[in-house]
Amino acid sequence: MTRVVRTAYPVSRLPEDLRDGLPDGAVVHITIETESDAKAQPLASFSSLIGALPPIHGATEDAVAAVRALRDEWDRDEP
Repeated sequence: MTRVVRTAYPVSRLPEDLRDGLPDGAVVHITIETESDAKAQPLASFSSLIGALPPIHGATEDAVAAVRALRDEWDRDEP
């Protein structure tokens, strides 16, 4: 994400459309963030990981067997 922060920024240096409604001679705090980066970057980073990591339990059948074993263990522990 790209972020630009300016503190104590003179209103007179703002573009005209941003000066609307602000008093002449005022000083403002400005934070600008790129919207596309803020929304797309985390998803893009996560998407690149899908399929890049090896399965923890090996094959799908091994993962299913591990989950079933855990489930059965919980079922045995309940009164």
